[in-house]
Amino acid sequence: MRVFLIGSSELLFIIAKAIKPVIENSVIISEESSTALEDLKTIGFQPVHGQLTDPSTYSSLDFNQVSGIILIEDDSKKLKKIVGIINEKKSPETPVIVALKDNLVRRKKNLTIDDYISIPQLISKDFSFELKRFKKRKRLMDLFSTVEDSDSLLILTHDNPDPDSIASAMALEFLLKKEKKIKTTLAYGGFIGRTENRTMLELLNIKMRNISELSLDKFNKFALIETFPGENNSLPSHIVPDIIIDHHPHAGKIEAKFLDIRPDVGANATVMTEYFIYSKYTMEKELATALLYAIKCDTLFLNRETHPEDIGAFIYLYPLADINLLQKIQRPAISIEAFDAFGKAVNNRTIYKNTLFSNIGLVNDREIFPQIAEFCLDIKNINFAVIYGLFNGSIVVSIRNSDGKKDAGKIIKSALSDIGSAGGHRSMAAAIIKKSAIVSTNKKAKDLDSLIIKRFLKVLS
Repeated sequence: MRVFLIGSSELLFIIAKAIKPVIENSVIISEESSTALEDLKTIGFQPVHGQLTDPSTYSSLDFNQVSGIILIEDDSKKLKKIVGIINEKKSPETPVIVALKDNLVRRKKNLTIDDYISIPQLISKDFSFELKRFKKRKRLMDLFSTVEDSDSLLILTHDNPDPDSIASAMALEFLLKKEKKIKTTLAYGGFIGRTENRTMLELLNIKMRNISELSLDKFNKFALIETFPGENNSLPSHIVPDIIIDHHPHAGKIEAKFLDIRPDVGANATVMTEYFIYSKYTMEKELATALLYAIKCDTLFLNRETHPEDIGAFIYLYPLADINLLQKIQRPAISIEAFDAFGKAVNNRTIYKNTLFSNIGLVNDREIFPQIAEFCLDIKNINFAVIYGLFNGSIVVSIRNSDGKKDAGKIIKSALSDIGSAGGHRSMAAAIIKKSAIVSTNKKAKDLDSLIIKRFLKVLS
């Protein structure tokens, strides 16, 4: 962990050596003799010598490459000037912490910093965790300040929401209601079709409304959960969201007052759980159950695209959740239509090496497509499943992938983006194609099967 350790106190060098294992490759900035600083250089620190109240002392430093800034300074007037200089140069997310000599930390007034810590705490083994906590807490405070002047917030998921987006929206609503007493509405576009998702809403008493039922003029703040502007959601293009929280990668420029984009984590619910870990609020049983289920779904029970933070969130949530409710959500009654579609998937399958294709025909529940695609990965020697058919006047294609060398999102875009809307992740992807596009772009295709299979095999080869 790289930090800036700043001060003129004689304790500075002793503390630097004491916490060296935690802050290796860090920068020590001091007014003390250059000889003393050079001694620190021999053990891996980067020394900077200069007047601490002179802005030019910090001109060569990159404030974007540090986890935190620690100030050790007894002179209150000097400390205030240093804090002013630092705050002008650092990123808003970088915490500034003042370390004081005594265990009973006496807070100094009129300092714009993130927290105080005693020197005994600073040299303890838990300091790295404390610094991380300060940083995470700062992000949470930034989230709360985004809705400071709001009395009505619309929290919108991606269209046809899955458990991850539903649980994440539920968590954001809970936090903002607790902290700001703000009126919130959870909304979605499209439909909630999968049996497990409808069961989740019912058993956990989650209230969501279709955006088509709402008058957006009554909201003065907007949040997007697990989606970006213009991508798979029903937020009108003229509305700029105030909050975006997502775990999908995005290459373009995104505008929002509060952004938390973490493509490394496997589930958006992990991000929302972290907010609770660093907040002062106790999570209710229903919310913990929703978030736990979301992480299980998006990471295939921590077996797909899982980050250590996903595991930490899962461990945090498990004792708080209602496991009996979770089991009821995970094993809902299957509809006759879904049962029939599974039969069609078996009968209509075509297998090329490790890839399975199957046309399940016309269905009235769009969630049947990913449900069957997920199931197909349990078939021996199958690591790439393409399930397709007709839904609501369009052709829906759903992919699941367990081959680490393939990227389902890139493959489906290459195969189908010229005739429809396509995208996704490395392990899962989907596309929607208008039937008219099939006719106009592929008149030679004998049927839907030949079109889909030929296009995918061309990309896969």
